[in-house]
Amino acid sequence: MSSIIYIGVDDTDVIGSVGTGRVARGLAKCFTDIGLGTSLGVSRHQLLVDKRIQYTSHNSSKGLAFVTDQDADEFVLPALDYMKTCFLPGSDPGLCICYEGKINDEIIQFGQTAVKQVLRKQDAIKLAAKYKVFLKELGGSGDGIIGALAAVGLRAWGNEGRLVDLPGIHD
Repeated sequence: MSSIIYIGVDDTDVIGSVGTGRVARGLAKCFTDIGLGTSLGVSRHQLLVDKRIQYTSHNSSKGLAFVTDQDADEFVLPALDYMKTCFLPGSDPGLCICYEGKINDEIIQFGQTAVKQVLRKQDAIKLAAKYKVFLKELGGSGDGIIGALAAVGLRAWGNEGRLVDLPGIHD
């Protein structure tokens, strides 16, 4: 039976590099190419811009959604392998992968809060652990996990952000 898997990525870039949007679009292509499912596109979510938050240019995170017959765990290793090829010293990338059945009001509220308030990395870690959601720091300070979890909640909620990629749009 098909379900939706949500993937959030954040803070994969540094000044002068390709942005997190390109990394997220590449990740969606990677999943499609290896047959994990059908992409529902990549979304951009504008998080709070505040001097207390470190970000490269705009503090936006990216959310991916896939229709799949696979378990969320099947997305982890390919995501980690792909993200390793994108790692840049000075970036603080985070990755979140979540089956639609684990999305709840608390995860959505976390995303909504990230749009208007400063959140701590520990808040993201506790919430992901509480619901057994895959959340991983991939380098640097790992602060990107905040935006990665927020992107999953916001993408699943469906009432915030804009699509930056859809299957076939470039054709």
